[in-house]
This record gives sequence, C-alpha cells and structure tokens, in this order.
Amino acid sequence: MSFIKDTKGIALIQLVLLVILIGVLVAYGIRQLGPEVAKEKRLNTKNKIDAAVQAVVGFAAANDHLPTIAQFPGVVRDPQDVWGNDLVYRPDDNLDNDDSTICGRSTTDTVVNECGEDGTCVSYKGNADVAFLIFSIGENLNRQTRVNVVGASATVQTYEYGLAGIDDDTGGINRPEPYKDIVVWMGLNELKIKAGCLADQFKIVNSSLPSGTINLPYIINLYAQGGVSLTDGGDSETEPDYEWCVTRDLPNGLNYLCNGSLAVSADCRLSTATWNQCTNLTISGTPDVEGVTNLPIYARDGDSNITQKVFGLLIRPTPGLHVCEEIDGWYRVWNNTGNKHDFQLTGESCYEIAEGDEITVDGSSRTLSRNEVINQYATSNGACNNLANIASFNQAVLADINADCCIKFTDYDSPDYVIFVDRTCPGAADDNDHDGYTTETDCNDSDPDINPGVSDIDCDNVDEDCDGTPDDGYVETPTSCGVGVCASTGQMQCQSGSVVDTCSVGSPSESPESSCSDGFDNDCDGLTDGADPNCITDICAAGGMTVLNSTGSNKKYKINLETSCNTWTKNTTNIVGSTATWKIYSGSGSCSTLLCTKTYSDFRAVDVNNNCNARITGSCTLGDN
Repeated sequence: MSFIKDTKGIALIQLVLLVILIGVLVAYGIRQLGPEVAKEKRLNTKNKIDAAVQAVVGFAAANDHLPTIAQFPGVVRDPQDVWGNDLVYRPDDNLDNDDSTICGRSTTDTVVNECGEDGTCVSYKGNADVAFLIFSIGENLNRQTRVNVVGASATVQTYEYGLAGIDDDTGGINRPEPYKDIVVWMGLNELKIKAGCLADQFKIVNSSLPSGTINLPYIINLYAQGGVSLTDGGDSETEPDYEWCVTRDLPNGLNYLCNGSLAVSADCRLSTATWNQCTNLTISGTPDVEGVTNLPIYARDGDSNITQKVFGLLIRPTPGLHVCEEIDGWYRVWNNTGNKHDFQLTGESCYEIAEGDEITVDGSSRTLSRNEVINQYATSNGACNNLANIASFNQAVLADINADCCIKFTDYDSPDYVIFVDRTCPGAADDNDHDGYTTETDCNDSDPDINPGVSDIDCDNVDEDCDGTPDDGYVETPTSCGVGVCASTGQMQCQSGSVVDTCSVGSPSESPESSCSDGFDNDCDGLTDGADPNCITDICAAGGMTVLNSTGSNKKYKINLETSCNTWTKNTTNIVGSTATWKIYSGSGSCSTLLCTKTYSDFRAVDVNNNCNARITGSCTLGDN
C-alpha cells in the first residue's frame, strides 16, 4: 500500500513539473512570436499603401490630375491599414483638382525631408517636387508625422523607423515615442512617367511651315498645347496663352508677331532672352528673297517648361515673273471640274472639254495669257450658255506653286473659292501635295508634312524628312527607375514608332532586408536599415546583457578563448557581450569543473521584459531579471 502511495506521489510531482514546463515553453513561444506578428502586420500595411499608390497613379493617368482627399477613399480598394486606421493621403495642392494638369507641370510645392538620427531634423535629405504621399500611423496608433503647410507649400518630415521621442503632429495628445509611421511618397517625374504623360506633354503643334513666294503675301500662325497655360495677356484672343521666343531672323520682308512685334534673342534659354506672351506666334509679311531658312522656335508655359522646334521656311521664286513671263506669260489649263463643260478663253471660240482634258492648246494662241480670263459654262454642248465661273491669269499665278505654268480648273461655284489649283506639267515630276518637293525627292507626295525639308523629331515610325530612316531626329532623354540597390538609369528612346523607357529596375540583394546596418536599402522597398520594418534591431546588442549570479555561491568563468580563470562573486552582475561565449565552472578550484557553456543569445532569449537583464540560478538555470 505504501508503495502505491509513493508511486502516486511521484506521478503527481512529474505532472506538476510537466505543466510548469509547458507554461514556460508557451510563454517563451509567445514572446518569440510577438515581434514576428508585428513585423507581418507592418509588411501587410506597406503592401496596402503600395496598392493605394498604384490606385492613385491609375486615377491620375485617366484624369491628368490627382484625386482630392475626399475622393481618395473611393479611389483605393482598401483605405485602411491592418490596425483599422484610415490611411493618410496628402496630394500636392497644384495637382488635385479639375483645373490641374500633371503632364504640364515640372514642379510642385511639396517637399519630404528624411530627417537624421538626432530627431531634430537639423540635418536631412530633402526630396523636392513630391506629387503625393500616403502613410499609416502604425501599430502605436499615434500619428507622429506632421504636414507643415505655409500657403500652398507643404513640408513633410519623416524619421527612421523606431527612432525614439518623436511626435511632430500638433493635433491631439502630444505623445513622443518611437517613430512607427509608415510613409510612402511619389515624385512628380515618376508620376508623369507612370501616368503616361509623354504623349500629352507641352509641345508646339505645327509640324511644318508652308512655303512662301517672293512678292506675294505670307502668313502662318504657330500654336502650342499642353503644359500650364498663362493668364490671358491682353491680346484679342480667348484661347490659352503661352510665351514665345525666337533666335533667328526671318527672310527679308517677313516679321514675327506676338502681341506686337517679337525681337530676336541670342539664346532663348538665357535670362536676357525676349519672351512675348500671346495665343499664337504669327509669321507674316511679303518676302522678297528666295531660299530656305531654318527657324528655331521656342514656347514656354506658365510652369516655365520650354519646348522647341526647328522649322524650315522655303521662299520660292514668283510664278509668272521668274518662269511664265520668260515664255511670253501663258498658262496651260486642264478641266478638273469632275464633268464635261464648255470653256472659252478671251478672244477664242467655245470648246466642249471633257473631264481631265486640257482646255488650252500648248504652243498655240489658245492659252491663258496676261490680262486674259477663262469662262466656264454650265452647258457641255459647245454652245457656252449659262456662265458659271470666271478665272483670270493673275489667279493662275497665285495657284502655280511649283512655277511650271500648268494648273487645273476646278468646279467651285462661288467667287469666294479659288478656281485654279496647281498641277505638274505632263512629263515632269509631280508635286501632288504642293510642298515644294516633287516625286523625285518627296517620299510621300500625298502628304505636305513629309518632305526633305521637315524635321523628323517625332517618334511615330514615319520618315518625315525622307532620308530613309524614320524618327532619326528624335532626341533621347535620360530616365531613372527603382530605389535602393535596385536603382538604375536608362534613356527615353524611340523604338519602332513608340517612346520606350529603357530603364530596367535592378534586383534586390536581399529579400527581405537582413543586413540592417550597412546603409543600403537591400530589398528595394524604399526603407534603409532600421527604418525598414524587416529589420528588428536588437536593443541589447550594443551594451550587452547584464547577468546576475543568483546561484547562491561564487562561480568561476572563462570568456571565449581566455585561459585566465575569473571569479564571479555571488549576487553580483557581469556584462555578457553580444559576441561572447561564457564557460561557467564551480566556485572551488581554478576552473576545473565545468558546469555549463552559455552564449549571449542564451541570456537574451530569457529576457522576457526586454530590458537587457537576466540571471543565472542553481546549476546554470537561466531566467529573466
């Protein structure tokens, strides 16, 4: 019977010890699991913020402006972090309304300062021209980030994750504590690229200038679009205004007009350049010198963006004076009315002329000569009844752009329309689009904007200048992409008619971040070292663990590979460094009886209070202190 009692007693003691052991293991597991859970929540919140950023970019691409603060919750799929707090969204004031334009701006009024470790933001990394930012107030439920607004300008201060004693926000209760806000922002240039602004950027609309003729009036208006237009400058137009600047004189007899005459500047990019504001730049006058002149034209918008195009202006010899007068001033004319009609030249008989046939007779008196006219009639039976149109020699001169003395008679029934249209004489190379270049040199004689005198600077896979290579005048611009060790550079290139950014984001060297003191953003999430939630900094590593000898007796110890035997007096403490390995011996003798070997990690593992204190009891049993 006593044996049975003793057995039960032993079993009960074992059960109690087992329960205690399980409790210790559960407590230890919970302590180890806590930081991992917090880390996972921070990562999930960062992913939510990234998704919100992409939603805002999508809105901007569709509307050319950012959503307002009120619109933000409806734009993003989930406007809250994992702790149930609303994400904080702050757009730049220049970009969040219907009158705004992302593609037309080059600057913003928002700056993000990444502050130094002293917490005062005396030293910081400044990030100008920020388009918008989104942040979570983090796990401490304390908004510590303040947006300082002065007029339309805003300055945002951020800190490394976990930096102690931070509470910049002036709203609510002031509660300085480790910085836990998770902040993401996007610069204007990155937003413009992701929103697809390249096709809608500020530009001069005209692709080329029409040719002019000596001693004949000339006028052309040049227009710009996109960008940030200026407030009306007082001209008579109500369309958007821009500023214009030129660097080369026009051919003699022509002038630049922009709300008055526009003077020529040596360099439009210098502060001394002359810029006039108007709706459009006009070139007008009567040229008296033939030839081709290249004209650099600059336009500037209200945000100081500058765009440039170089136009070729061709001034031709005067038709009828330089060519047709040399052969007694006569024209050959063809019926291009679309139907058979009766025609009669001055002093000549009535003739029935079919569509496409020549009205005149080359080398005879039946030609259109100086001071003569051609009458077109409604009839088509050789009777010349019911006069429909009259066209004169002078009208032929104006219509004969290629100056070969051959033109077409068209069927406009109003004196307000031009009767004659230019054509190429039989046997000569055609200039069907009347751009001054015949089919011998014009690679597309049906489009006046395509010829050897046009600048091929647009990326459209079209050989505008007819040199055999499309888009060879396109100017590449540098680009950048990625953050941290993934940061890279490239070029905005023209490839097969499409503008392509060659910048390729690099690969992270770590995923997630594990090197937490090298000064690099190794996982390319925009956060470096301690600012990255992936890095859980050991607060005890620098100063080591303070361990109390609570064994009830003196002990001997050796550290790492030391040969000397040290005494550890009972009820006193020693510092165990983060790289230390301690061999602990019984208190008698000279380190002859080894009790246990313990490392810094062993002592850190029992530091439940996370205060860098531990104790050793009994025969090398470790516990929190």
